[in-house]
Amino acid sequence: MIDRSSVRSITPKTKGNRGIFPSKKVPSGFVEYKSQIERDLYIVLEHADEVKRYQHQPKTIVYIDSNKKQRTYTPDTYIEFENGL
Repeated sequence: MIDRSSVRSITPKTKGNRGIFPSKKVPSGFVEYKSQIERDLYIVLEHADEVKRYQHQPKTIVYIDSNKKQRTYTPDTYIEFENGL
């Protein structure tokens, strides 16, 4: 299940392509993007019939690397398909 909000917020910058747009497939009702390629992905997901819902930056994963140092990783997108995959 997708949480209603992202774990990270996208902050405005003077350069780059950042923004938000309304979405029927994101629990919060809008999706934030931080690059043109992310925006393009979200537009495709929004119009793809096989996509049930998606979420931008859904969760932060904490792990230990091979040098025994704790690290974090936040995926850009979680996608849930109609067929359950």
